[in-house]
Amino acid sequence: MTYTAQRNAIQSKFATDWSAAFPSVPVVFDNLRADKAAAGYVALHILNGDASLRSMGAQRLIRYPGVISVDIFVPLDKGLKAIDQYADTIEGIFRAQNFSGITCRAAQRRDLGKDENYWRVNLSYPFFRDQLV
Repeated sequence: MTYTAQRNAIQSKFATDWSAAFPSVPVVFDNLRADKAAAGYVALHILNGDASLRSMGAQRLIRYPGVISVDIFVPLDKGLKAIDQYADTIEGIFRAQNFSGITCRAAQRRDLGKDENYWRVNLSYPFFRDQLV
């Protein structure tokens, strides 16, 4: 699996599952132009880690770790109900999921507070993919 295939798999899964649950809440992907909705939005980032050689022999296994990071933005002074609903939905999309050769772990939630006119929460899901070479 290439980095492009990895990104496409993660973004496609998130876009499909998210829009089924919250069609009016936009998703922002890295390096793509998107409008930030006044009612809130989510931003997905893929952070790649250091690949490692996991086995020797005729075929070598390379493990590619990373983190799927999703920032949730809701307007200030609206409470945390929407954030919690969004976080629960994102949990269902990534927590302990296997898809397209990608294995996700459990999340870490960080309540980051005020970010311009929004309240921001981050969910981070460690993941890995393996490749035989």
